[in-house]
Formats: sequence, structure tokens, C-alpha cells
Amino acid sequence: MGYIDLPEFAKLAQEFVEATSPLVSGRTINIMNLDGIIIASTEKERIGTYHHGARMAALTGVPVLITKENKAQYPGAKEGYNLPICENGKIIGVIGMYGAERETADAANLLRVYVTQFLQQHTKYREEAFENELRNQLLNLYLLGKGEHKDEISQLSSMISLHLEFPLVLFAVTFSKRDEAARQLHKTAEEIGRIVSKASSVTSGDLYGIRDNSVMILHSAGKGWQKKEAEDTFPADEDDGLPDTLFTELQSFVKEHEGVRLCISHLCDSLDELNEAYREVLVLQRGKNRVAWAETPQNHFNYFLYRLESHGGKPFADRKMKQLRQKMDKGQLKILFDTARCYYEQDGSVQKAAAILNIHKNTLQYRMKRLYESLHMEKYPSFEREFFIRMLLAFYGDDV
Repeated sequence: MGYIDLPEFAKLAQEFVEATSPLVSGRTINIMNLDGIIIASTEKERIGTYHHGARMAALTGVPVLITKENKAQYPGAKEGYNLPICENGKIIGVIGMYGAERETADAANLLRVYVTQFLQQHTKYREEAFENELRNQLLNLYLLGKGEHKDEISQLSSMISLHLEFPLVLFAVTFSKRDEAARQLHKTAEEIGRIVSKASSVTSGDLYGIRDNSVMILHSAGKGWQKKEAEDTFPADEDDGLPDTLFTELQSFVKEHEGVRLCISHLCDSLDELNEAYREVLVLQRGKNRVAWAETPQNHFNYFLYRLESHGGKPFADRKMKQLRQKMDKGQLKILFDTARCYYEQDGSVQKAAAILNIHKNTLQYRMKRLYESLHMEKYPSFEREFFIRMLLAFYGDDV
């Protein structure tokens, strides 16, 4: 039997005959499988019955015309024209239209072309959907980072003709707002797929899929990445020189699409490291930067702070925030937090931070002193003060 026997194609065929019948003056249209069984018809009561004319058309590859004179030779058939449906030179089914030859021949031939294209398109869609599912399964196995999955990873990789080579880096393209992700995620995945296909032609392969409301890409890092790792010169932006084409394309994509963010893990030399890389990009997504790279100093620090939160640092931070909220209102607290953030981003330079905030340096020092005192940290060493305040900025910066 041909593949149009499959239930999903019977459903598609029924949709096709119902949509096209009005275009041919409401004539009866049937689609039959290679055994002559009607799988779709505008006369639904005939679905599942035998059509001998279709069976002969499928066997011979020649159109079968059924007339009043020869109808008795074709059990289960009515007058009409029945033509084989072919794909790549192979008969996959038969389409029939009720009526005399002179009335139906041209229209039936046209419908045969239409139904062939219709089924081809849906076959392609089904194959793409199946491959996407395999890609997602493979991505999930990689991100688990467990050696016992090596055989399964190898099998799935062979099925989609993909070969990843270590070291690998994980990209996560996501949305700043969760409701945007729900509407745009699949469209973004298609665009990212095109970028990956274009940029990966000179690499050993890249794997992408949807996970955790993000499009995640496992990228086989080339020599450019390894050189930057060896030189410890990972760029913060494109002016520092990006390691390869894919990174350049993804960063351009982020800049062109409002509300889209890109997070990048460290370079992974083995399967065991990939689960940590996955945790890294999830943590980096909590920040504000449009592009966040685990290898940059600022993101290193933020990553460890967020990991501290997940391992018990939150209760301590909650107590410190409670102290602050008891001593000042939300507006005052925001001013102090914004001042501290700028101060630390400028590596503790009072002059630079004051210039950016457009305040006198004495005002900046006063604000920092007030923050220390409110936290009872005025006698703490400077490193400890900075660490705890940075922790508060990371945990509560958007919700003071």
C-alpha cells in the first residue's frame, strides 16, 4: 500500500476533497489508496468502500474512465475519471472525479497535480517535525551531561546526520518577557535554524532546539574560540573580535530584535561539563544584559552569586533587605542601589561613577556610607561589603 493509507494522510486527503469540490461545481471527488479503498470522499458514506476502477488505475498506471456503458465492470464505482497520483515516479494513490470525460478530464488532471503537491508539502512538514523532535531529544541528552547516554546520543546523531565535536559552547536565545516567548518562540526557532544552517557550513555541526522557553544551540567551537580561551581575551562585544561566524550572526540577530537576549556558556571539553553549561545560561538569563557571556568577569561574578542563592544564600539576603526596608522608603533604597551598582561597575572609582550619575563625588561617598551603615557593615572590610551588597543587587536589583 502507498503511504497515503496512513491515518494522518487520510485526514489530509479528506480536507483536500472538501476544500476543492466547490471549485469544480460541487462534483464528487474521491481519493483512493493502492488497493482501491476510498480513504477520502465528498460522499463520506463511501469512505472505506472498494472502488475497482481505482484499483485498476493503481495497478496499470493508466487513467480509468468509467462510463454508463462500462460501469458494470467496475464494482463500487460511479461514472467518472480516475487518475493515478504519482510522486517521484511511484504511484501512491488514485484521485477520481464524477462526470463524463469531456467534462472532467482537464479538471481531474489539475486536481491530480494539486493533490500531489498538497501531499508532498505535508510529507515534508511531517519529516521536518520528526527531525525537530529528534533534535530536541538529542539536545536534552547532551544537556543532561551523563556518560551513560553516549550510545543513545550516537544513534540519534546518526539519524539526523549530525556530528558535534568538542569543545562545545551553549547559546541560549530567549525573551526578556515570558509572554513574548510564548508567542514568538517557534518563529524565533525557525529563524535561528536558518542562521545555524548558514553559519555552520564550515564547522562539524551544530544542534539547536527549544528548551525552557529558549532556543538553545550547541555549537562546535572552532579554533577562534580556543585561541581566545588560551589568551583569556573573551570579548564583551563585537569590537573585541568575535570568535566565529555563528556568534557574530546571533549577536546581530539579538540587536535587530527588541526583547531578545543571548546567553553563552563557557567552553566545554567533555560531555560531563554540559549540564553545568546549561545551568550557566539559565542563571545568566536572570540578568539584564542583552548579551551575557559566562567567560566575562562581570558574568562570572553574577553567576556565582545566583548559584549562592540556590544553595542557601537567599535567607541571609532576605534579612539584610528587611533591615534596609525598615530604615528607608522604596525611592530612597532605589537611589542607593543605583549608586552602588554604578560604583561597582566602575571598579570602585568614585570619580567615574559620580560623573556617570551626574552627582558630586561627596554625594556618592555619602550614599555609599549610608548604605554601609544601614546594613551595619560600616566596619566590615571593603571586600566583604562589596560582596554582600553585590549579592543584594543581584537578588533584588529590580525589586527594591
